[in-house]
Amino acid sequence: MRLSIFLLITITIFLLGCPEEDSCKDKIQKGVKILVNGSSMKPTFLSGKSYPFHIGPFACLKPQVNEIVAFEHSKTRYVKRIAAVPGDKIWLNQQHHLVVNGTLLKDKWKQPYAYSQDSWQFVSKQLIDGRVIPSGRYLLTTDYALGGSDSRIFGLINFFTIKGIYRPFD
Repeated sequence: MRLSIFLLITITIFLLGCPEEDSCKDKIQKGVKILVNGSSMKPTFLSGKSYPFHIGPFACLKPQVNEIVAFEHSKTRYVKRIAAVPGDKIWLNQQHHLVVNGTLLKDKWKQPYAYSQDSWQFVSKQLIDGRVIPSGRYLLTTDYALGGSDSRIFGLINFFTIKGIYRPFD
């Protein structure tokens, strides 16, 4: 079952393709203000303030590791940072801290991201061979490792839930 879902997502991405830059110009709205609520993205974002995002089709946005995205989960919009992308290897070290491609992941205050056994089991069930982020999925984090909702709560998110990407200088 897991393999068939992985193949379906991979084929979908292949068929959607990566559009040419010219075809994306008309599909992306730049500078759309998104209101941030909560303190989990401090110091990058302050609660109650709006920030400019590019809104458009996922294939045109092309989010990368460390970029901040707006996505929807259970009919609520969230703003989080991409910590791992398809193909990345993730695991927990002996202290239950998140490791991405061999590097201990830390927040802006140099605090590691800790996972409870339950939250890690939830995430690891979505991985290929228990370690690899599958095609079309992303691991998201807050900017404050000790609080907030991120992939520890949501699990890996699907690419089609990403609605925008924070690009303040574009």
